[in-house]
Amino acid sequence: VDALVLDAFDGPRVPASLATAEFFAEVAAKRRPGALLAANVTDRAPFAWSRRFVAGVRTVHRHLIVSAETAVWKGRRFGNLVVVASDAALPTTALSRLATRATFAYRVLAGREVADWSGGAAPFSDGEEQCSPIPRRGTWFS
Repeated sequence: VDALVLDAFDGPRVPASLATAEFFAEVAAKRRPGALLAANVTDRAPFAWSRRFVAGVRTVHRHLIVSAETAVWKGRRFGNLVVVASDAALPTTALSRLATRATFAYRVLAGREVADWSGGAAPFSDGEEQCSPIPRRGTWFS
């Protein structure tokens, strides 16, 4: 594949089977050089689930960005994080500029910032996978 867009939900949650290192390895085996993975996931600060999701993506992709609305990053609300990954360099500077000018400003983490943010999070693996968190009542789905 040249690109895979992962925007799959079971109600408000990302299915556990789409967040494991094994899933990302399977996807990587079918990609062409330079292919993109774009994933829309949901979480809330301190982003324990998303950090593990990103750790799984990092097992097979060299270049990553993670972006979210500023209010989501600051923990003011539950929301979407967008993860873009590739084995080829990503246009991080251009994406960062566009994100700051969006109607609802986004913050983009790239390179070392992604590694620092995800820290030592361990990727999910088959057998201990986990769906993304459920939003608190009244914050998204009621």
